[in-house]
Formats: sequence, structure tokens, C-alpha cells
Amino acid sequence: MYELSNKVQLSVIIPVYNEEDNIEELYFRVVKVLEGIKKIYEIVFVDDGSIDKSFEVLGDIYNKNGTVKIVRLTRNFGQAAALLAGFSFARGEIVVTIDADLQCLPEDIPKLLTKINEGFDAVSGFRRFRQDTIFRKSSSYLMNKIMYFKTKINLKDWGCPLNMIRKELIDQIISYGSNARFIKPLGVRLGKNITEVEVQHLKRKNGRSKYNILSLISNGLDFLVNYSRSLSKDKREIFIVKEIIQSVP
Repeated sequence: MYELSNKVQLSVIIPVYNEEDNIEELYFRVVKVLEGIKKIYEIVFVDDGSIDKSFEVLGDIYNKNGTVKIVRLTRNFGQAAALLAGFSFARGEIVVTIDADLQCLPEDIPKLLTKINEGFDAVSGFRRFRQDTIFRKSSSYLMNKIMYFKTKINLKDWGCPLNMIRKELIDQIISYGSNARFIKPLGVRLGKNITEVEVQHLKRKNGRSKYNILSLISNGLDFLVNYSRSLSKDKREIFIVKEIIQSVP
């Protein structure tokens, strides 16, 4: 239900980096879920500099259905930057984020929506039974400890990619410019009431994880050194858009 109206109720933001084998299945599953919710929605794919056939697959989906918006970045900027690019072009009153790797399930989106409808500003997914490698689980455990050390807020799963956030809070986050890369810590700090909902998590079927020990160390150090309660609004952007493909202005 992609309307020529500005009254979009739900925006789904999906960052994509080399996920050619997962995109089409994810798209159809997301559409099925959103049609069941019966809200006016949009799906925004952000191609974060993919070097496989991800952009071609997205183009095929657009050409056949015209039901997506594609934001293509000039190169690979990383997940946080890709999400912020998607946020910048989202029109929905409520914004959903989900990865393209099919490990988190779009079928869990209604669970988060139920909580948002109870009045929460944001709902974070919580992967109780993670189907990841020991390295990924251990690194996430360490990041959760680092997040708590810096924020004093004890979320169970800071890194879950399935989240739902009200647009008013999104606008506050992106006003921090390059410092908005600390998306969830900023959201938790700026939001009045945040909650977590347990979501399912599956093993990756296709492709490989984009995270490695160097990127995790870099992200952890960046957060430790640069995040603070007195974080300033830095107007610098951390992504550059190459093109936008959409059926409406």
C-alpha cells in the first residue's frame, strides 16, 4: 500500500550491503506483514555501497512493483550511516529498522507495534536466543557492558537491528549530524520511555556477516571516546547520497 500521500504511517528502513541473495525474500515477507497491519507504509532500502548485485536486485523489485524507495550511497559508509540516510528520507509517523540478512524476522514487527501503541517512544528488539557464532555473542556481550558503563542504562540487547521509533524521536536524533551515529544511545537518552521486546533470531542462510574484529573494536573505541551525556550537535554528515529512486517526490 504505497500511497501518493504524505500521510505515511509506517516507514521500514533496510540497510543493504552485499545481500543479493536475501533482498527479494525479505521484501516479500515485509510486504506481507505490512499488508496485514493495514497501515499506509513505505519501504526504504539503503544500498550502502554494495559491490555485488544488490543494487540490481533492488532495481528489479522497483521496476516490477514500484513499491520501494531506494537510497543509494556513493560508497560503503557503515550501518549507522546507512540507517541515518534512511531516516533522512523516511516519511512515516513510526520508523522500523531491520537488517537485510534475514536473521531478525519481519514477522516480529507487529510485536513492536503493539508496544508503540501503548505509548512508548521506541521499542528495541531483544534477541534472547541468538543464533550467532561465539565471537559475535562474546563481542555483543562486551558492547552491552560498554554501553551500560557509558549510559548507565541496562538494555539487554543494545545491538539488535530490529527496532521501532517514533518519527519525532528520529528527528531529534538526526539533528545531531555526525554524532547521530550513536543512534540507540541517543534515542534512549532523548526518549521519554523506551522498552524492549523479545524477538526471534535465526542463523544466517546466505552470505557472510559484515562484522569483523577490527570494525567491532573501532566502533567500541569510538563510543568510549566520543559519546557523552553532553554530546553536541555536529552538523557534518556521515554519508553521501549518490541517487534516490522512488515513485513519488
